[in-house]
Amino acid sequence: MKIILFALNGRGGMLHYTSQFANALSKKADVSVIIPSYSDSSLFDDRVNLIRIKAPYTIFGSIIESIKIWNHLKLIKKIKRINPDIIHIMDAHPWYFIYPRFLKKYKLIVTQHDPTLHKGEEKSILNKIIDKTNKYLRFAADKIIVHGESLKKDLISKGMPGSKIVVVAHGDYSFFTRIGKRVETEQNTILCFGRIVKYKGINTLLNSIKYIKKDIPNIKIIIAGEGDFSSYNKLITADNKDNIELHNEYIPDEKVSELFQRASIIVLPYDEATQSGVIPIAYAFKKPVITTNVGSLPEVVDDGKTGYIVEPRNPEQLAEKIVKLLKDEKDLKEFGENGYKKMKEIMDWDKIVAEVYGFMGHHRN
Repeated sequence: MKIILFALNGRGGMLHYTSQFANALSKKADVSVIIPSYSDSSLFDDRVNLIRIKAPYTIFGSIIESIKIWNHLKLIKKIKRINPDIIHIMDAHPWYFIYPRFLKKYKLIVTQHDPTLHKGEEKSILNKIIDKTNKYLRFAADKIIVHGESLKKDLISKGMPGSKIVVVAHGDYSFFTRIGKRVETEQNTILCFGRIVKYKGINTLLNSIKYIKKDIPNIKIIIAGEGDFSSYNKLITADNKDNIELHNEYIPDEKVSELFQRASIIVLPYDEATQSGVIPIAYAFKKPVITTNVGSLPEVVDDGKTGYIVEPRNPEQLAEKIVKLLKDEKDLKEFGENGYKKMKEIMDWDKIVAEVYGFMGHHRN
C-alpha cells in the first residue's frame, strides 16, 4: 500500500509527531511525506521517502509561495505519479483548502489536533483561514483521527458523524531520550514547556509561586518556549524573579532534552486544551505531570498515579499539588515510573499505526 502524508508545519511538535508516525507506518507501507524544505530530515528513517516543497515558516514567505501556482501544479502531478492509495493530512495549514480538491480520487484521512481554535487565536486572520480549512477537511475526509474522547465529542457537536471519527492515543516521544547530553535532575525544579500563547495558563503558574514559596522558598520555575511573553512581565516581581528561569525562544531538540532532564515535575497549567505532546515527553523522561482538567489531558494523566489533575485558573490548588509532590520523594519517583509504563502501554507508535492502518485499508465509501 502506498500512503502520502502531508505535513506542512515542518518544525517543533508537528515535525516530531509526523516523523514518528511515518517511521512506524513505513514498516507496513510505502510511505512518502511532503514536508517544507527547511525541515530537519534526521528524525525520519531511511525507509521514508521525503518530498520537499517550498512552504516557508513565515507568513510572508507562505503568501509569496502561495501565488506560485506552477509549484502547486508540479506537486499535484508528482502525487498523481506516485498514485497513492491514501493521502493523510497530519496537521493544519491554509494550503490544505486547495490540494484535496485536486486529489479527490484518493482516500483522505485527516488528523485534527485542534478541532476548535484556542483562546486568543480567534483574532488572527491566518488562524481564521486555518479554521475554515479544517472545517472543509472534516467534511472532505473519509476518516478523522483525534487524540481524545473529548475531541470526538467536540467534532460530533460540530455535525460530524461518530462513525467517521477514530480516537487513537498520541504517540510517545522517547526519541528525545537519545538526543542531547545527559544532565542531572535539579531539586525543586518545575518545567512549563511549549509555545507561549494565551490559553497555556502562564499567569496561573506565575501566580502560584507565592504559595509554593511558603513551603519551598528555593523553588525554580522554568518556562521555555517561543511566543509573546510581554503580557506576563507584570507578574514577575522582586519577590519571585529569582525563582523564574525564562527561555523565551524556539527550543531546539537538544535543549528540549536537557530541560526535561533537569525538571522534577512537568506542569501544564492550561486554561483550555485539546491534547499535548508535552506529556509523552515527560513520560519518556520518567517525570510526573501536573495538568489542568481541560480537553483530553485528563485522559492521559492518572490522578494520584502518574501525576495530579487540578482545576484551571486555580494557582493555590496548583501550588498545593506541586508542594505535595516535591515533598514526597517516593511519589515523585513512583509517579515518574508509572508515567513511563503508561507511555509503553498506550503510546507505542507501532500499536497506534496498526490501529490506524486497520481502517486505512478499507475502501472509500
